[in-house]
Amino acid sequence: MSTDAESLEGIGEMVHEIWAQIVEVVIGIWLLAGQVGWIWPLPLFLIYCMYPISQHLAMTMTETRYLNSMHSHGSIRCKTLAT
Repeated sequence: MSTDAESLEGIGEMVHEIWAQIVEVVIGIWLLAGQVGWIWPLPLFLIYCMYPISQHLAMTMTETRYLNSMHSHGSIRCKTLAT
């Protein structure tokens, strides 16, 4: 029963975070439009265009970190040639 109550508490917190972030973005865009005028969609366009690049970099960094972790723990053995 306590696990159910804890998960409901987490859901309530997430709901409040979601609506608060939406309000924050709307207010931020409104303030941006007031400061820069008609060019306000440009930052949103740049964010939209850079998202795939950011996602690719994050995946690459995560994969590299995982492989380095596996190598440092000895899960991956490197073979060397003896000359």
